[in-house]
Amino acid sequence: MNDRENKPPFSLDGEELASVTFIRDYIQLSFDGSTLSFIVDPVIFKRDIPIRRSETGFCESLLSLIGQKVVRFEVRDQVHIRITFQCGDSVFVSLRNEDRKWGPEAVTFRTRGGILGMF
Repeated sequence: MNDRENKPPFSLDGEELASVTFIRDYIQLSFDGSTLSFIVDPVIFKRDIPIRRSETGFCESLLSLIGQKVVRFEVRDQVHIRITFQCGDSVFVSLRNEDRKWGPEAVTFRTRGGILGMF
């Protein structure tokens, strides 16, 4: 398995999280024109402490990121995506095949420029 950092097909750096939407079995994060849909449940890292979807405080921790700017959008080839916000908290999602629940994609995206894709 290749564990190198890839240049993502778009950047979220400097964009602000505008909304969080919980849709049955996936979660959408909307930024200044781009939307990521997480089919694999993300993990929130608040002060380096992981909070999973099944744990108390997950929803509140994710919602608290609304209005925060992205300082780093990292895609690690077939391993993970990590979005780090100006407050230091981050959203992490696995791209490993064994973590994919419903099909070939872990995350889908739509950019402001209309680019559609998946990880």
